[in-house]
Amino acid sequence: MLVRAVVVVVVAYVVLTTGLNVWREQRVDTWSGPDATVTSGQRREGCPAASDFRDPIFPAWVRFEGSIYGGTSAIRPIGSNLDNAYPVTGYHLGSLSLLRVANTPEGQAGRMILLKLDSSLTGQAYVLLPECE
Repeated sequence: MLVRAVVVVVVAYVVLTTGLNVWREQRVDTWSGPDATVTSGQRREGCPAASDFRDPIFPAWVRFEGSIYGGTSAIRPIGSNLDNAYPVTGYHLGSLSLLRVANTPEGQAGRMILLKLDSSLTGQAYVLLPECE
């Protein structure tokens, strides 16, 4: 009897997890903010590079100002530089905020954005994917 209960729980967990993953893969989220032009998701048809990044919290890609940005494994410390180095855009998705990168050591301002969790002092780096526009 105990073995049957464990099997039922394991099967239910696998079915639920698989269903949630399929739902997340197909969903496109619209961010709140000054307008409804910022969107994000996990899979972008026609652009494999935008679907490479995998994270349980952050999306794989973000459309911002008409361009597609793909997630990277890089994070950047933000600290108290929100207004200077990382200007706030006003776009939010739940506890995520979208920040511009005003300058980078590589001089890539405008080619990178950050997504920041409200509770974090770092931001997840996203780079411009010109091949996905």
